[in-house]
Amino acid sequence: LSGYEHFSGGLDLSAQTGDRSGNGWQWKAKEQQLILNGAKLYFTDDGVTLPDGAEIVLSADKRNVLIGEMDYGGSTMNGTGNLKISGSGELNIYSDNDGLTVEGEVILSGGTVNIYADDYGLSAGETCRIEAGNLMVDSTYTGLQCTEYIQQGGTVRMHTNNNAVWSESLVMNAGEPIELKEGESRQVADVFGVKVIQDSTGGLRFED
Repeated sequence: LSGYEHFSGGLDLSAQTGDRSGNGWQWKAKEQQLILNGAKLYFTDDGVTLPDGAEIVLSADKRNVLIGEMDYGGSTMNGTGNLKISGSGELNIYSDNDGLTVEGEVILSGGTVNIYADDYGLSAGETCRIEAGNLMVDSTYTGLQCTEYIQQGGTVRMHTNNNAVWSESLVMNAGEPIELKEGESRQVADVFGVKVIQDSTGGLRFED
């Protein structure tokens, strides 16, 4: 793709001992921070992989685009453990498979994250915590999958052909209600076998 930095086989920063940088991005190994400052990255076969405890910092007023063509499955962005996303910029993730996959907990504390995926949008092996910022997922399959979904602030929008949020536990402490595609009912969560359904008016109902 013209204007994009191409990584064939992915960009593995999980074992990167020194700093590394490219056009619009910088990896600070000591701080375990991936700073995105207008990055345009194109991945084939595998995406970017970050270590446990990494943080993605979205620089103010900057739009970042990550595109993944995963011929053998996988995600455009991967976290081997916990991952935090902060800052006030914008991150757009595109994938012909999964968008963002984290083995541990994922935290959104700022910025705008838009995920467009042909399969899963965002998958976390543990908790997905929305503290602030904006999350939008447009996926063919499940929008967000995790063991526990906690929303303490921010806004979340889901456009999916399956579950909006698939989780064992759903905690809405603050923030705007999950916004679903207008005119359609979506399954927001499956909480220990009880389905939580939200319609376009924002109402919830529960089904076995």
